[in-house]
Amino acid sequence: MRKCPICDMLLNPEWIYSQEIDRCARCRGSFFDYGELGSIVRLIALYRDVEIDEKDIETLPPTDRELHPCPDDGAAMEREDFGGITADVCPDCSGVWLDRGELIHLKITERHMRLHLDLYEKLAG
Repeated sequence: MRKCPICDMLLNPEWIYSQEIDRCARCRGSFFDYGELGSIVRLIALYRDVEIDEKDIETLPPTDRELHPCPDDGAAMEREDFGGITADVCPDCSGVWLDRGELIHLKITERHMRLHLDLYEKLAG
């Protein structure tokens, strides 16, 4: 059984945007297997295609840099930025952990990128 990397509670299957995911009843964090998040939020593909040649700025305070175990295989997940949203990504299974509210922020960022896609294409080109 999968456990929440934050609360250590068992994760429950839930349906969201026609996709079954694993969610923690206590902290409301969600775990997405490889491909599940991409079917909900196309931002990840868009964001990975756009590379701006600028130095990354560390925005996470040191207390938020703790690496959490992957609910699927226990590997230490890595912090990855998707348009200003920091998600935990498993380097082994490519699963993604989102804390409460981060999926909504990803959807808002995705909408913004789609509305301004011509600007992002110019930045990538």
